[in-house]
Amino acid sequence: MAIYSGYVGAKTCTQGPTTGARGAIAWFLAKYADDGGLNAGIYNCRPIRGSTRTTSLHGEGRAFDAAIRPYSAAYGTKLADLIRRHSAELGVQCVIWNRRIWSGYYDEWRTYTGVNPHVDHLHVELSWAAANRSVADTVALWEKVLGDLVDDDTEVKPVGSTKPSTSATPSTGGGSVVDWLNARKRDSSYAARARLAAQYGIKGYSGTAAQNTALLAKLKGGAPAEKPAPVKPKPAAKFVAQMAAEVRAGKHGNGHDVRRKSLGISAAVYAQVRAAVNGKAAGKSIADMATEVIQGKHGNGHAARQKSLGVTNATYAKVRAEVNRRA
Repeated sequence: MAIYSGYVGAKTCTQGPTTGARGAIAWFLAKYADDGGLNAGIYNCRPIRGSTRTTSLHGEGRAFDAAIRPYSAAYGTKLADLIRRHSAELGVQCVIWNRRIWSGYYDEWRTYTGVNPHVDHLHVELSWAAANRSVADTVALWEKVLGDLVDDDTEVKPVGSTKPSTSATPSTGGGSVVDWLNARKRDSSYAARARLAAQYGIKGYSGTAAQNTALLAKLKGGAPAEKPAPVKPKPAAKFVAQMAAEVRAGKHGNGHDVRRKSLGISAAVYAQVRAAVNGKAAGKSIADMATEVIQGKHGNGHAARQKSLGVTNATYAKVRAEVNRRA
């Protein structure tokens, strides 16, 4: 465990997200998608918010934004500090989260006064060495360095604290629930612990220290497990819908290549996002939509109508032409 030293700013925009940033966000989604974590974007050719000259590391594809839901969630605070504490191994040179910033210029967290307080997403910047790692190597490295730590509650430390962290899990005879499961070669991931918690009657499991302590006690005591409730995976469509909403709001620029690079997703996933963007009007013909506009079902003004219909500029142009043809 070591803190990264040094910082290399962005010089000019490149062509898209780096493989290292794509690998890091892939690891984040694998760990936190079930908790509400989202990919809030990687590549975006723009200056730093509040500046007209300094290029953001998003412009070099070396920064990624990991959306934390709900806002200011505790797992965002924990992850931010773990990344800082292991930044040398990961090749991370800056982290911004919840009005705090750390970079390789200094060891501890400082107050962040930038335009965006970063209460809804974790901003992480990579060194060039880390940015140039392959996607697979980056995922493997982040899992090796942080995998057990994010699944365990023994390294929780508030952002901004300068004191060494102490165990947040009360002792139940030695070790954490993760250690206990690992020692028996059992799955210790968050998802596995959530299933065990449901079997042993621990409701609303969210990985808190108290819940893990209770789970460990039940496992050690050999308490009879209840019949496990079926686990319903959260549909990927939720995350596609979120990205589609951001595209409609203009947060990822214009043009499919630009949007896909900004989102930092594959062509296949972007196809789903694009379908979702157009999906609000799915099944309706140009004539049907024109009729609804004439009937006043989509408000006044072109921007409001297009947003209500949920269609692209090209589709709305056809609707508008049909409305004018009937006038």
